[in-house]
Amino acid sequence: MRRVYYAYAIRMATHPVFIHGVVMGALLLVLTYFVSIPNVFVNTLDVRVGELAPHLFRALQETEVWTLLILGSLIFTTLSLQIHLRMFRIDHKTFRSNTA
Repeated sequence: MRRVYYAYAIRMATHPVFIHGVVMGALLLVLTYFVSIPNVFVNTLDVRVGELAPHLFRALQETEVWTLLILGSLIFTTLSLQIHLRMFRIDHKTFRSNTA
């Protein structure tokens, strides 16, 4: 029975959605190392309503390269996760219609 549990654990650990979740979690942890998220929210709340987009654009221009790479990787991983979730949903529907 232990082999069944090992096979199931390996199957779940190599699932694309699980891998995306692990990568996104790791990127968020690394992002919190470079950027103080609470300070970003406090600074965003201090900006006037009409000046939010220019403020965020200016903040991105003045940040370090590593922060931009981490944010880009996080955005890419999120978009890639949506694609994998759509593929999983299509496969799931196909599987259901084949077994019904």
